[in-house]
Amino acid sequence: MFDNTPIETLLDLLKVDEIDDLPIFVVNLFATHADPPANLREVQERMLEISFESRFLLAHADADGSLSEFTKTIEEVMRDLPQDSPARKRESFRRIIRMRALKNMRIIEAAHAPMTGGMDFSAHGVKTRYRSGYNAVDKLFGNEK
Repeated sequence: MFDNTPIETLLDLLKVDEIDDLPIFVVNLFATHADPPANLREVQERMLEISFESRFLLAHADADGSLSEFTKTIEEVMRDLPQDSPARKRESFRRIIRMRALKNMRIIEAAHAPMTGGMDFSAHGVKTRYRSGYNAVDKLFGNEK
């Protein structure tokens, strides 16, 4: 999975028996931790990059950047809510409890690959971020070349 993929859509693709154990990898192609911009052009590029960052994690992550408190709360609700509760029959409950799969999520930070102008979806820009993502995954799994 790559950054900016709608996480809710991914969770809906999971089978019930995958929710608790299937590893989920997010390759963050629009790095949140980059060197501060050095000039006005870099400020503009960084502003654009920020617009592509994952908002889901910003909304649900704990202070340390993990989702452990969030997923722990979901598991507590599942445990403590009576089995015969009408809430368990709601579609919204089904969607919420699927989010416990996020405890299996690992975020892989790709190296910063700056955009070179507005909406840089040029062949060069896409290829640069593509390579950056693959290099980050290779680094994580010890396959560096």
